[in-house]
Amino acid sequence: MQRHSSKGDVTRGLCVTSRLWPSCKEEVGSVVSLSLSPEEARELADILTSYLTDLRMEIADTDQLDYRETLKRREVLVKDVLARLSRDE
Repeated sequence: MQRHSSKGDVTRGLCVTSRLWPSCKEEVGSVVSLSLSPEEARELADILTSYLTDLRMEIADTDQLDYRETLKRREVLVKDVLARLSRDE
């Protein structure tokens, strides 16, 4: 993830490369740019951390193999975004 900011602007941008699932019809590897203030970045990290806890419980409780694999891929994606957010603080 690449961080950028404009001069005199407190808002920082986070460039995130999306890793889309094979079933998506969008272009794989496209880049999405999202500008967040430091407070927004912290809040997003808190939200994702909370979601990750719920997601792990859902993975453990899921019997359907295909759905479990989808959830595991989502878990990897969320962990990656969290790592990028914490790296850029």
